[in-house]
Amino acid sequence: MSQSDPPRVLSLTPAPLSRDSRALKAAMAYARAGFDSRVIEGLASAKEWDGWPIRVRAVRRGEPQLLRGIGHRGLRNRRDGPFAFIIFLAYLAYYLLNYGLRPLINMRRATLFHLHSYEYFPLVRLWTALFGGRYVYDAHDFYADLDPRVDALPAQRQWIRPFQRWIERHCIRGAAAVLVVSDGIAALVEAHYGRRPDVIRNCHDLRLDGKSPRTLREASGLDKDAFLVVSVGHYKPGMAVEEALEALASLPPRVHLAFVGGGYEFDESIARLGLTGRVHALGAMPASEVVPLIEGADAALTHYYSYTPNYENALPNGLFQAIAAGLPLVYSPLPQIRRLLEPYGAGIPADAKSPPAIAAAIGRLAGDPAECRRQAEASRRAGEALSFEREEERLIEIVRRIAPLPDPVAARAAFRS
Repeated sequence: MSQSDPPRVLSLTPAPLSRDSRALKAAMAYARAGFDSRVIEGLASAKEWDGWPIRVRAVRRGEPQLLRGIGHRGLRNRRDGPFAFIIFLAYLAYYLLNYGLRPLINMRRATLFHLHSYEYFPLVRLWTALFGGRYVYDAHDFYADLDPRVDALPAQRQWIRPFQRWIERHCIRGAAAVLVVSDGIAALVEAHYGRRPDVIRNCHDLRLDGKSPRTLREASGLDKDAFLVVSVGHYKPGMAVEEALEALASLPPRVHLAFVGGGYEFDESIARLGLTGRVHALGAMPASEVVPLIEGADAALTHYYSYTPNYENALPNGLFQAIAAGLPLVYSPLPQIRRLLEPYGAGIPADAKSPPAIAAAIGRLAGDPAECRRQAEASRRAGEALSFEREEERLIEIVRRIAPLPDPVAARAAFRS
């Protein structure tokens, strides 16, 4: 970069940028502030970024299905002893290849690096030592306690998780700033690693939304008489899906449930509960299309539960997308979610592990149009207040403390170009 160039921010995410809405929002915030904003994505996005004021480069175009299957089975193998160490060595080779060697061709000098994964820390630490710059670590979850069932497996318990925690500890220690998604996650990180992060909530950014090629109702093959509830977000072990399906089974046939995200492979439960045709798994899609897609739903369901401290303190992206779409909301009353929604009178709390409670809350909305309208208005109020535009101001203020900001006039010109 020449001295006349705007300072550069290089963001790194292991996911496709089109599916990592937090990384996309941050990258666009840097572009709006006048930085030369670039992104290295671990997997290529399903969309093109021509015309966007950011530059995106992919580490790899995809992963062979066979290799993915072998890796999945290996990491979850229950064999102990030397076999567990061999699995760790295979993981270490994969790690060095995909988080160390492959990204090198896309690395550039930058004023600031924004890490959306601690796995990139060794690469970025070496790069900044050689060429200068500082880095921000953005923890999307509390990774030290994410899934105890996986952590209990021999290779994970003995080798992989200690290695990952060692990397994250050093990543947090050397970061110019550490970001998390909620006050609860900030408290967990502080207790575990001894450093209090800054909180940037994962609010939705309507400015990034495109047009969905179809409505959720069209994608689900439903007419206007069906009452359509949507659950947004990729399946995670802290989501009470079976309980949501049991709740649906007790509701009238006109009530349907759609999942927008990947991983919802519950065909056996759907068939057992007689829900064939009432549950619609639409798969993953670009983050910029989610809110336009779900706006046509009648209500949204957020059904996380206290599976681990991470989930207990979550503020999931799907929650913000639901209120941005102005949907009446049924939510699990976890402390961070309740604290967020109660000031706006938004949402009906229902224990995610209780099918009768979920059914009662959804039935209340499905059977009372006036209540549905009132809840939709409360969600709209919440969505207007909980906008990423405000979070963006906090992000740029944090960056102001650790990196020189571009000249404001040049910044406006750079963004328009």
